[in-house]
Amino acid sequence: MNGFGHFSYRYYLWRTLVLQLHDAVDFVGTLRDSAYGNNPDWPPVVLADPNTGRDMEYDFDQDHEGHWGEGVEYILDHLDGWLDSYSAPPTIALVHLGTNDCIAGEDPNGIYQELLRVAETLHAHHPDMQVFVATLIPSTYSTGLQDCLDAVNNNLEASLLLNTVGGPVHLVDMVEGFDIATDTWDSLHPTSEASETMANKWYDAIVAEVGSGK
Repeated sequence: MNGFGHFSYRYYLWRTLVLQLHDAVDFVGTLRDSAYGNNPDWPPVVLADPNTGRDMEYDFDQDHEGHWGEGVEYILDHLDGWLDSYSAPPTIALVHLGTNDCIAGEDPNGIYQELLRVAETLHAHHPDMQVFVATLIPSTYSTGLQDCLDAVNNNLEASLLLNTVGGPVHLVDMVEGFDIATDTWDSLHPTSEASETMANKWYDAIVAEVGSGK
């Protein structure tokens, strides 16, 4: 999630996917705006139609389920309803949750258990859904925050790589190479440039597990 005029990783991920798959990309979610509606101008992607050769303009698919400021428990309380509202269950889910819970002072082991429940809920709707869970990016936003983030990440690294939740779950390392001083605009949220790096990590993980043509 991003806001205040900064680009979300979703835009860069969408752009890369469209360049690879043209219009065979459909993001889903009950939200469309960035935080507080402060949307940047999303540049469209222009591609030659493979059948006619004419230029086709693709606008950013803004549908998403990134709820600004909310924790994992909030997501769990609403996830079944959101999934039921989609016209078709998503085949891929990207999960980057837990930082707000750490800011709120919640127990990192409890946050980790809730993240497992998110994956279980997703698989209950679509057992073959490919779930990608990101490690939590570093932050100096509040005292003790990094200790909690590290603890959640350690739990994720110890278990999700073993695929212990009953369906396909893949861990995506967002920590490596992330520099709080240069990659955040408020010591918490990524800059547009860092969001592009995160998008590349999501894309590489998806291609590695699912392929680039599905």
